[in-house]
Amino acid sequence: MVSPIPEIGYAGLILLGFSQAPIFPLLISTTPKMVGAQHAPNAIGFQVAGAGVGVALLPGIAGALADNFGIGVIAPYIVICATLFLVLYVFGMARRAHVANAEPVAVEG
Repeated sequence: MVSPIPEIGYAGLILLGFSQAPIFPLLISTTPKMVGAQHAPNAIGFQVAGAGVGVALLPGIAGALADNFGIGVIAPYIVICATLFLVLYVFGMARRAHVANAEPVAVEG
């Protein structure tokens, strides 16, 4: 269903953009603390590459789905993507906690 008052949709879109805008810079700025200064440049490179693919691929898929199945498919698509991202985040944090709790290996040199 299309909103009977388009201005409310525009305001919601603007609010959504403002609420999501700081996520990428915060992820980039906290990367050295998450992976260490030695691995930060590579990790940031992967983050930027992933963001580029996501910016190009995800809206394209949404557009193709809307073209083939109608605009009503966009909301479930966003929910599925958000759920997938949440699952990936949870698994990543669980792995990080597991690695942090692992016994350090002594390196003789």
